[in-house]
Amino acid sequence: MRDEENKSGAEIKAILDSKNEQFNCFIIPKSLTQLVRGGRITKAAAAMAKLFKITPILRYDGTIDKETKTRTFKKAVEDSLDLLIKRTTTKNNNVYVSYSRCDDETMELVKNLLADKKLNVVMFEQLPNTIICHTGEETFAFAIFDE
Repeated sequence: MRDEENKSGAEIKAILDSKNEQFNCFIIPKSLTQLVRGGRITKAAAAMAKLFKITPILRYDGTIDKETKTRTFKKAVEDSLDLLIKRTTTKNNNVYVSYSRCDDETMELVKNLLADKKLNVVMFEQLPNTIICHTGEETFAFAIFDE
């Protein structure tokens, strides 16, 4: 079977796989409740994280894994945006942002941090439910594609 450009399924898969390697993405869950429910972290670890205001920064590259952690949600957003800028070879500064339900204060905080980093937000939309079911509410994802 071929598409409009006369590419086979294998050729299309190769293109998609190539594109999948050309982005950097970080996910920041403000709450760890859903990570506990999904068995990604223990209740004890979540309690300690809450006590010390530790926020994880998760890396997405086809799978979700821990990149690093920081002391506050604000610092996690700043650090993830800095990591995106540092790891991206393109200089277009086009960032894609996805989020789950959160309060207005958190939303404004994130928008202000994006503006401070002088990033061009080309998409600002809700996360798909397939991600939210793993990360929970008050989660933000930031991605930059190497184009």
